Amino acid sequence: DVQPNNVLLGIDDESILAEMEEDEISNPAPRKQLCDRTIYATRAMPLSNGEPTLADLGEARLAGEKQTGLIMPSIYRAPEVMLGMIWDNKVDIWALGQMVRLCTGRL
Repeated sequence: DVQPNNVLLGIDDESILAEMEEDEISNPAPRKQLCDRTIYATRAMPLSNGEPTLADLGEARLAGEKQTGLIMPSIYRAPEVMLGMIWDNKVDIWALGQMVRLCTGRL
């Protein structure tokens, strides 16, 4: 499931975390208190030059054989998947190319 939502960037300069902590102390993020939990608003993470890491492998499949069925978000979906054809791990290369194209505006 190669898509921007599943790519994390490493942090080269850990002082970013201290700055975020100080900001949370001085300007707490909005939250909603429920009877059994607290839901916090997401705080934007500053961009970093760290190495990217593919995360959220919940939809990952280990297969040495051909596959069928829908996978990946439609915007990154390989043509063979959209056409209901048999597909294999090459669709991940397609998804990576689509993600690079969408994120950078070029391929």
